[in-house]
Amino acid sequence: MFQFGVCAETEGALALAASAFVRIRQVRLVSIGVGSSWSTAYPAILGRYHHARVLERQGKPAEAKAEYEDFLAHWGRADRALAEVDDARAALARLQR
Repeated sequence: MFQFGVCAETEGALALAASAFVRIRQVRLVSIGVGSSWSTAYPAILGRYHHARVLERQGKPAEAKAEYEDFLAHWGRADRALAEVDDARAALARLQR
């Protein structure tokens, strides 16, 4: 679903992309092993960043701001650095103006 959303975003099908990213955030996992949920949890969180970008492109700055903040709340202090974190912070600064 994450890849589908990214593809839709890339192709400019913003409503379809938004729908995919909203769906992926609902993924809930129960896992015993530390690494066993990585491949599913990662897109569920990263999808919030992409959803924020889609919302911004759709002209919904307040919703995009909330989604960027949610993404950063989930990923902003993780050990693994992502370019998306820096981009989300820059987007929040831009949306504050």
